Amino acid sequence: MLKTQFLATIALLGLISTASAGLLDLETFDFTGWDHDLLSNGGQTFEDICDDIDVTVTTVGAFEVDSTFIDTQTGSAIRTQQSTPGASHSFVFTFSEPLEICIDFTRLDQDEFLGFYAQGPFSGKEYNHFDGIFPDVMPDGSGIRLEGNGFGFDAANGQVCLGPTSVLTVSYGALSTATGTKFADFNISKVVPEPATASLLGLAFLGLMGGMRKRR
Repeated sequence: MLKTQFLATIALLGLISTASAGLLDLETFDFTGWDHDLLSNGGQTFEDICDDIDVTVTTVGAFEVDSTFIDTQTGSAIRTQQSTPGASHSFVFTFSEPLEICIDFTRLDQDEFLGFYAQGPFSGKEYNHFDGIFPDVMPDGSGIRLEGNGFGFDAANGQVCLGPTSVLTVSYGALSTATGTKFADFNISKVVPEPATASLLGLAFLGLMGGMRKRR
């Protein structure tokens, strides 16, 4: 009962949505050439991805196995893993300009957590649930922390949207209850502004100017 009330409260705060990601126009970052050694030793910069955006990626914390950038059935993803209960690590993505960002993840189970944090300028955060058992969704400073509840086919698939932000931190870890090796796959996309909105504003401006000329 308390958990239901907690989720309802978060929903009222606007953090949870079951809306389809198809409502957003997203452009996914391609991190081809991902090199964990570079990430962990000063950082790796990916230039001119998603049009003219530069992204520098660094790591925080200990990694048991090098992270990778892989191809999956649904596209590409960053993969990282953890097998020590209670241990975690993070990736820090620094963008060359503030962006509205969405992060899609798959198979978050009952022994794992994911955290997504923005660094100013900052204006919003939202979790979109796709399928699987709903995770625990907790506001956490400048972002959102998710802890899974399902397992196997019931693990959660979802999306977190933040921004606009110039720095994104993604944290991943195994909960104290974890047994065996845990994996996390996620990808990062920027939200592309809808051109239709700009067109409508332009038409409205022209209409206003036309009305002013007539009154003269």
